[in-house]
Amino acid sequence: MLLVVLNFLPVRFDSARWKASPSGTARGNEQPPRQQMVDDLLKSGVLSGKTRPEVDLLLGLADTTEYFRKYDMVYVLGMERNSYFGIDSEWLVIKFDDAGRVAVAKLVTD
Repeated sequence: MLLVVLNFLPVRFDSARWKASPSGTARGNEQPPRQQMVDDLLKSGVLSGKTRPEVDLLLGLADTTEYFRKYDMVYVLGMERNSYFGIDSEWLVIKFDDAGRVAVAKLVTD
């Protein structure tokens, strides 16, 4: 049985730190920096109504993946926090409305 224990250290969202931290990276058994910041990012509502260029400026370029095709932008964050088994990953997904503004930004798992 594989048991994964991550130190959950939520921190305030920092655009520069987010962009400087490759997706899904962590040191030792610490949570990846993006995963530490994502809850604050979502709670703040800062993404709501932003255009794609504004999101690119804030978060950097999205990850390239075949997962979650119904969303317009996807960022891998790290292994699922609420799991005893390191099977699933957490992702930030973003969908734009017809006007090209963020309509949905949420966490999902694969």
